[in-house]
Amino acid sequence: MSCARGDSVQYPSEPRAGHGPRRFLELNKRGRELSQKKDWQGLRDILTEFGKELPGPSPTYLLRVASVEVHLSHNALALEWLRRYANMGLTYDVALDDDLKPLLTDPGFAKIAARMKENTRAIRQAEKITKPACTL
Repeated sequence: MSCARGDSVQYPSEPRAGHGPRRFLELNKRGRELSQKKDWQGLRDILTEFGKELPGPSPTYLLRVASVEVHLSHNALALEWLRRYANMGLTYDVALDDDLKPLLTDPGFAKIAARMKENTRAIRQAEKITKPACTL
């Protein structure tokens, strides 16, 4: 993934040696402080560092990074993070998220919204199939 400053966000296959739960707690604390100060660039830097510690991005991580990118007016990057989220087979109601809501009017969001809607179809279909045949 290419970022606005020209750097790339890379994910190692496993956490770096010597880093573990204590490191995650430290990054979370710093990130929370930066979020409260609305220091979005600082929070983005922390999230990038946090991402390097993960074996792969989690759905929550993808949404958080997308939110920060919106605050930085990096809508194209925010959409890329949401696309990755949707490609995990997940869905999310962006309209209920004040941080991500500005993306609703971005033309690039339509394709992601369609993917998320398709993702819910599989869930609805599974619900029909897995209803119990009898009850006690």
